[in-house]
Amino acid sequence: MHTYCAGLRCSLVPFVCMCVCMACRQRIASYKEIMRLSRLPNRTAEEEERLAKFRTGYEYDGDATCAADGMCQEKCPVKINTGEMVKAIRAQEMSQHTHSSQLSMWAANHFNVINNSVPTFLNVLHAAHKVVGPKPLEIVSRWMNSYTGHFVPVWNPYMPKGAAPFKLPASSQQAANSSNSSSDTAPNNSSSDSSGSFASPAAAATRGIPRRVVYLPSCVTRMMGPAASDKETASVHEKLMSLFDKAGYEVIVPKGLSSQCCGMMFNTRGLKDAAATKGAELEQALLEASDNGKLPIVVDTSPCLAQIKASISEPSLRFALYEPVEFIRHFLLDKLEFNKVRDSVAIHVPCSSKKMGIEESFIKLASLCAHEVVPSGIPCCGMAGDRGMRYTELPAASLQHLNLPRNVTDGYSTSRTCEMSLSNHSGINFRGLVYLVDEATKPRGQQQTKGSSSMNSSTQQRMATTEGGL
Repeated sequence: MHTYCAGLRCSLVPFVCMCVCMACRQRIASYKEIMRLSRLPNRTAEEEERLAKFRTGYEYDGDATCAADGMCQEKCPVKINTGEMVKAIRAQEMSQHTHSSQLSMWAANHFNVINNSVPTFLNVLHAAHKVVGPKPLEIVSRWMNSYTGHFVPVWNPYMPKGAAPFKLPASSQQAANSSNSSSDTAPNNSSSDSSGSFASPAAAATRGIPRRVVYLPSCVTRMMGPAASDKETASVHEKLMSLFDKAGYEVIVPKGLSSQCCGMMFNTRGLKDAAATKGAELEQALLEASDNGKLPIVVDTSPCLAQIKASISEPSLRFALYEPVEFIRHFLLDKLEFNKVRDSVAIHVPCSSKKMGIEESFIKLASLCAHEVVPSGIPCCGMAGDRGMRYTELPAASLQHLNLPRNVTDGYSTSRTCEMSLSNHSGINFRGLVYLVDEATKPRGQQQTKGSSSMNSSTQQRMATTEGGL
C-alpha cells in the first residue's frame, strides 16, 4: 500500500499545515493503524470497534480537511509529502465508486459545458446578492452545504462574478470554431499574420524579431471574474492580454480552449482517470500551439501550472512553461516602463509558487509597482481549490493569524481561489498580480529600440537596489 513514515516526532510541519483536526504525522499514523487493523485475518469485537472508529474519524479529520497542497514537504526534514498520500487514498476510494468515476469522465469529456455555464451561474448569484444582500445567501448556502455533505460551497461576499468571455486571438479563431463551434470573435483591432497569431497593428508593423507567446487562460480565470466589491471589473485574461499587447507580443491560444483543463479539479479529488484524460488533451494542445515547446507558454494560475508540470510527459514542454511572474521577469522587464502606483500593497505567494521557487521574484516584481510590499506571512491560505469553499473551517484556521497593516488597501496573488479566501478573511480585495503590473506599466519609450534588451533608466535603478534585480 503506502509506505509513508510516521516515526518522526516532527515539530516543524504544523507551522505550514492548517491542522484543523490532524497534523501530518497524525494522518499518517492513523492511516497506518487503519491498514493494520483491516489486514487482521480474524478481528476481535474490540478490534472491529476500534477499526470502525478510526475509519469514521479519518473520513473528516484525516481526509476531508487535508488541503493536499504538499506544503508539509517543504518543512519536513526528510521531504515527506502527506498531501500525496491523502490524494492516493482518495484515488483508491474513488476507484471503488463506479458512479463517481463515470460522472467525472462525463465532466471531463464535456468540460466546455461547465466552462460555459459557470460564468452565467455566478452572474445570477451576483444579481441575487445585489437584491437580497450577502447574509441570506450565506445562510441558505450554509444549510445546503450541511445538507449535501459539503458538496455545495458556502457563499461569502467576495465570491466572484462570472468572468468576461475570452476574446480569441486570430491564431486560434479558426481552430476554435472548428472544434467548439465557438461564437467568440477576435477584437476589432486585431491583425493576423500567416501563422494566424494575434498582435496589435502597431506592434506588428514595428517589430523586428517576432515576439510570440502561447497563452493558456486557466479554466478558473475563464469562469471567475473579480468580486462584486472590487473596483476592478476586467478579468485576469484581459489584463494579461493588455500586457502582451504593450510588449508587442503575438498571442497564440491552444485549440479547443473552452474544453481545456489541467486536471487539478479531478486530481485533488482522487479522480485519476479524468485528471489523466484532461492532462493528456492539454499536453497535446500545448505541443501543437507552441511548436513542440519552442515558444514560451504562459499559464495565468500558479497551481494550474504546477499541475501541468507534474503531469506532462513531453520533456520539451517542461522548460517552456511559465506562470505570470516568471514570464514577466524573463521576457517583459526590458519591454515595459514601470512606475510605482501604490503606496502599500499586500501579496500572497501561493503554495505552488513557493514550491516552484518564485517567492523572491514575486516580491521584487511587486516592488517595482508599489512603494511598500507586505507579504501575507501565511504559508497556505487553506483554500485548496474549492475545498475551502465547502469546508470553510480550512481557510478560517489557516488565516486566523492574518493581520495586515491598516494602510494596505489592495492585495495580490496568482491564484483566483486563494484570492477569494484572502479577501474574505482580510476585508480587502485580493486579485491577480497582473492587475497591478498592468496598471503600473506602459510600453517602453519610442526613443529606445524595440529589439534592445536594455531597460529604462528608472527600472534599472530600482532593480539595482534589489540584490541584482529579478
